[in-house]
Formats: sequence, structure tokens, C-alpha cells
Amino acid sequence: MHKIPNYHSTEPLVVVTNANSTKAKNVESEVLRPLQESGVAFSRVDTRFRLAGDNVKDLIDRLPEQGRVISAAGDGTAEQLATVALQKQNIVLGVLPYGNYNDTAFSHMNKNQTVFDFLQDGVPRIDRHPITIEANGEPFSETFSYATFGLTAIIAAGFRDEPSRERLRKASPAWRSILRYGQAGVEYLRYSGDRLPNFQVNSGDVQTGRTDLAFANNSTVAGLLRFPDEYFDKEYFGVRTNLNMKSLHDIVTFGVPSLFGRAPLERARAMHIRFEETAHALPFQSGGEYQEIDADSLFVYKDPSKRVSYLHPRRS
Repeated sequence: MHKIPNYHSTEPLVVVTNANSTKAKNVESEVLRPLQESGVAFSRVDTRFRLAGDNVKDLIDRLPEQGRVISAAGDGTAEQLATVALQKQNIVLGVLPYGNYNDTAFSHMNKNQTVFDFLQDGVPRIDRHPITIEANGEPFSETFSYATFGLTAIIAAGFRDEPSRERLRKASPAWRSILRYGQAGVEYLRYSGDRLPNFQVNSGDVQTGRTDLAFANNSTVAGLLRFPDEYFDKEYFGVRTNLNMKSLHDIVTFGVPSLFGRAPLERARAMHIRFEETAHALPFQSGGEYQEIDADSLFVYKDPSKRVSYLHPRRS
């Protein structure tokens, strides 16, 4: 029996689940059943649509105007709830890791924490502002977690089809990791020859041979520009990190984490990206959503006029 000291059960508590998330079957035993056994009053809301926009509209109607809303799914559901929270400023979000890579969850908690860590009185809260992306001078996307153009977007898109998700849902935790990283590695080798058109960032040097433009929602905008032989052979935005792809040590300690979004990133408060020629069918992925666009330019920045409040349990 779990005990929740000082938790005010009169504050609405909602757990949002997604039956299509990779670890959906774990949510029942690790989140819902322990909450029921603890006696905590909560309601469960399941996402009902495949498209993010449809889910956002549905969740706006179904979620309360205030209280704690816990996402027990993947990055896509967490991103949808952040969009909802922009319109419901009196709710605070908690994010649990029940998707593929769970970048959003692990930016707010440790892997060994549970839903009960989000329910204590005095849980720290942090406000996050979205990364806003304009393409060709027009609003394109905003994200509270990450956004990526190029190779990483293609790799991530490989996990969106239902057969792939079903294989991961049925696999044991150990085999799931093998499948996940194996599939990512195969996609990486298959498409690593694809290159973005040459471009400039903030009127700097022309970037050539790049495979990715990736942005993480850090304290500033964080961007990683990836290409085949070395990482960051020059200084960009005051950060210098070198990687020799012929060095096994460099690949393991920096290359592999960067492939899966957990590497040091160069930082800038705003990025103007101008392609020398139109990037046709530029792959884009963010929060579980994939699409392709034609882009001559991108403008990426933090929008301080918008905010979402997240529960941020103390790290042990």
C-alpha cells in the first residue's frame, strides 16, 4: 500500500494514457493499479485519436480547468498535453516515461521515480516556454521538448507505424531495448548519406554536408548540427565539442548519446537558418509527429509570452 503524506486529494488529479504507446501495458500495473490501491482519488483519460490536433481538441474538452495532469505515455502525448495546458493555465503537468525514448519525462524526473513523486505537497514546479519554429516566414510548429529536421526525423519516423509499435509493446524490457536501438541503427545506416542543402546560421559560415538540424528545449534554444566525419570542428555559439567518427571512444561516449538525443548541444537564443537552395521534402519530427515541408528558411526561438508549468520532483 502506497502512502501519500500531505497530498490534498481535493485537488483534481488526472492520469492521461495512450493505448498505442510502446509501454502502454505497463501503465496499468505501474501507475493505475498502485494509485487505486493507495486510495488516491483520480480520473483516467485515454487519448482517442491518431492525429495530434484531434487529440488536443478532445483533451481540451475533457480535462479540468485546474489540478495535476499526469501523462503516462510517450513524448507525443506529453507534447499534446503541453498544448492543452497553454489554454488551461491552472493545470500543472507531470510526465511519466511510457513511450520509446521519453525525452520529455527524463528532463523532469529520474528513471527510478514513480507517479507518487509527483503527488507530494511542495513538489518543485518549473515553467517552460516553447521553442517556436517559423518556416519561410510563417508559423510552422512549437514544441516544449524537441524538434528535429533531417536524418534524426527519418529515424524517429520509423517508430510511428503500428507494426513497429506492436512489436515493441509485446517485447520484454530487455528485448525492447535491443529492437529499439537496432531499428534506429539500421535507419541511421540506411539514410546517413542524405544531406541537407548548404545553409547559414545567423549569417555565419556556410554549413555543408550536414545531416541534421535538431533543437532541444533547454534553458535556451539548444541546437545540434550533425555531419558524417566530425562534430563541431569549429566553434558555434560559444560551444566547442570535437568528435572523430574513426575513434571508437568518441563514437561510444559522444556519438551514440547524440544519436538518441542525450549529448551536449550548442546553444543560442535564436537561430536564423537560410538554405542556399530550397530544402524540398525536408523531414521534420517533433513529439511523435512527422511531416515533410519545403523550406527556404527557418527561424527558431523561445517564446517567453507562452508558458506551461511542470512538476519537477527533486532528483535523488
